[in-house]
Amino acid sequence: MYSKLLTLAIALTLVFCFAVSGAEGPRLTLQVADVTAVPGDTLIAVPVYILHPADTVAGIEVHFTIPNNPYLYFASDDIRADGILVAADTAGSMLSKWEWIGVSSLNDDVYDLKVAALADWPDQKVTGPALPAEKELLVTLYFRPDKVHKIEETFHLPIDIDPEKTGFSDPAGNSIGILTSYEKVCTQFVGDSCVSWKQMRVGTLDTIVVSYENGSITVADTAAINK
Repeated sequence: MYSKLLTLAIALTLVFCFAVSGAEGPRLTLQVADVTAVPGDTLIAVPVYILHPADTVAGIEVHFTIPNNPYLYFASDDIRADGILVAADTAGSMLSKWEWIGVSSLNDDVYDLKVAALADWPDQKVTGPALPAEKELLVTLYFRPDKVHKIEETFHLPIDIDPEKTGFSDPAGNSIGILTSYEKVCTQFVGDSCVSWKQMRVGTLDTIVVSYENGSITVADTAAINK
């Protein structure tokens, strides 16, 4: 009984602490811009911004997704001289001086993109994390129109952030905006009865502390855009 009460008390305490910290609004917000383009554009840039007025950020992992479509896709078929995919550009961004940046597709296609980065890499000089800031550029995403399937009418492409595969950490390695609780997981059954169990630490995104704003690309001719 004491163990159950202790576990419950710890879980409630952690939930309460996170809830209070985000009571006045999100501590960290990720914003994907809404942009317009015209048929004939060969590369479309979409900036992604991060707002973290109270938190120092030292590590990120963000997963972007778009619907499978024949017209627009991440420009992940091109690689720059430094080995980074053209689909993500960190020039002039919060990540520009960080020591490690990785860009990849989790599904090995052109409809999703993962951007991961660390401010400081082990055994390297100390670069320093991103200090609290109201709003700054995180990364610029690049999309390439298909060369065969042309956009002839207005086309709208949503760009989403997958919260289940996105996270941020502070210089101490602690996750930002994660609610921690403990659950009992049975490790051995005898019939329908559990005879052995262990406690598992479970983390879930606290949407009060961290928020995501998805973006989009709208491709239309000039007349359609100005209507």
